[in-house]
Amino acid sequence: MIVRKALYGLKSSGAAFRAHLAETLYDMGLLLAKAGPDVWYRPAVKSNGIEYYEYILYYVDDILCV
Repeated sequence: MIVRKALYGLKSSGAAFRAHLAETLYDMGLLLAKAGPDVWYRPAVKSNGIEYYEYILYYVDDILCV
């Protein structure tokens, strides 16, 4: 991930980061999971035809891609 702009120092920096990240993930084709507000997923297909899901989980500024 490349950080292009820092949001630290604002009272609402956490909310601004979350809104920006949500917009970016949505633009990348990910959907918000019903499991929680910090879980995003999208269906994918491997080159051999096997279907699977790609997940992104985040909490504050920690991100896990599976």
